[in-house]
Amino acid sequence: MNDAKFRSQTLRQTALPKASKALGLCYPKLDAEGHAVIDANGEPVMTGFLHPHELRHTAASLAIASGADVKVVQQMLGHKSATMTLDLYGHLFPDRLNLVADAMDEARTAALGAH
Repeated sequence: MNDAKFRSQTLRQTALPKASKALGLCYPKLDAEGHAVIDANGEPVMTGFLHPHELRHTAASLAIASGADVKVVQQMLGHKSATMTLDLYGHLFPDRLNLVADAMDEARTAALGAH
């Protein structure tokens, strides 16, 4: 990108629109009649570009799917508390109730066998 500093504005206005187009994620904006809106250069106005927050949510989702615990995701996203992270992403954490129940049963069995 020449000598320009890579800033969030550059990401939002240049890099993500280019990436969205290259990946085929954006599409022509339509008017009320369903026709493509055309800009001053005769090109269709595109919409549906990636946004930084979508990438942030994707990163969090991938981290959780990879086994990251809530404190790791909290730190990664810079959330003030794990509660905030759980409020946003708690539904993505796997249900481990069976694992906990099995571990507790093994510990109980081991404790009873030691007496």
